[in-house]
Amino acid sequence: MQIDQPPPTRLIGLDLLRAVAILLVLFAHGPVPSTGEVPAVLKPVLAGLKLGGWVGVDLFFVLSGFLVAGLLMREHNKHGTVRAGRFLVRRGWKIYPPLIVFVLFVVAYNRVTLGYWPINRFIATALFVQNYTPGMQTHLWSLAVEEHAYLLLAGAFGVAALVAAKRKVSLSMSWLPWAIAGALVLVLALRVVNAQASPFGFFTHQFPTHLRIDGILAGALFAYFYHYHHQAAAALLQRFWLPMLVAGVVLILPPFIWTRQDSSFIYTYGLTTNYLAGLLMLGAVLGYRSSKNPLVRGLATIGRHSYSIYLWHMIAHYLLLAAINGELVARPTWDGPYLLHMGLYLLVTIVSGIVLSHLVEVPALRLRDRLSPSRTGALLPGDAAEPASDHADKPSEKTVVGGAQVA
Repeated sequence: MQIDQPPPTRLIGLDLLRAVAILLVLFAHGPVPSTGEVPAVLKPVLAGLKLGGWVGVDLFFVLSGFLVAGLLMREHNKHGTVRAGRFLVRRGWKIYPPLIVFVLFVVAYNRVTLGYWPINRFIATALFVQNYTPGMQTHLWSLAVEEHAYLLLAGAFGVAALVAAKRKVSLSMSWLPWAIAGALVLVLALRVVNAQASPFGFFTHQFPTHLRIDGILAGALFAYFYHYHHQAAAALLQRFWLPMLVAGVVLILPPFIWTRQDSSFIYTYGLTTNYLAGLLMLGAVLGYRSSKNPLVRGLATIGRHSYSIYLWHMIAHYLLLAAINGELVARPTWDGPYLLHMGLYLLVTIVSGIVLSHLVEVPALRLRDRLSPSRTGALLPGDAAEPASDHADKPSEKTVVGGAQVA
């Protein structure tokens, strides 16, 4: 099957969706709104963002699945097969250099503030099992889910390619939507059974790959129809982008109203409605060609560097508070005015993430493209990661730039 291929141009709407995702995460991990410090009209909005901003991870997962699976599909279209090993190497160049720098910094930070560094947490992070047992930083759990999804997708495509080669037939992807549909049903069933077995816990109900990978797989399923049936999909998305956007916003509202601890729906069926909302929002931004006013460009910049912003936002917050307090401790706090605190937190985390992206992520990807060039060229909107990350691939300055992840 040949891909009815979309044009290899960057879609700014995907960067805007990344920006929404990372901003949601920043609000979830930011300071707690204090009574009397914010206007009454803002209180429910800020409280809701603090409560439900974690859904940004689901948006990143959907984006990551869509973009990463799209890479494999475009390679299949161009070459008739896929090289799973090469795909994973290029993924590694995207994920590992920024992560290694971050983890080494956290090791040094813990050594200074705690007097030691937790080697067991370092090992968990190094092995990408920090979503089953605590790692160097809690928010890195989503990177483990994304890494496991990359291995699963690459393995599935690789096995399909080997089977086709052994049978001396062309590689077909007609099996993919059925396999993903089955996996989506299985993961939801596991969540429901797990919810009945024990009360809510992050490492038992929210973080494990086998309970969260369906968001990434749903994005991959979307990629299948978008790439292999592009003309029909594009026409549908361009016609219905606004209803899809509205439906997506409505569908993602429950986590902003109810807590995971109080409602099992949020961490069972709610995770399914979260990724369905992400699919609707993804379809909306693919169907609508955004304007390029300064606000849109600014948000798109945040989205492009969302991976590094995600990695560093909690440590950047700690360092901000340490500077304010004049003391470097493991978990600093500050009782300053909420709006001032939130404003400084957003500014410092976003700026530091963008700077570190240019210092680490961009050079690593340029080196990757010299050592292991892409087999497909630029991916249409800008490659992602996660998340995840999703919770993205970044070929070169002349092609595309991207990134993502989550809380």
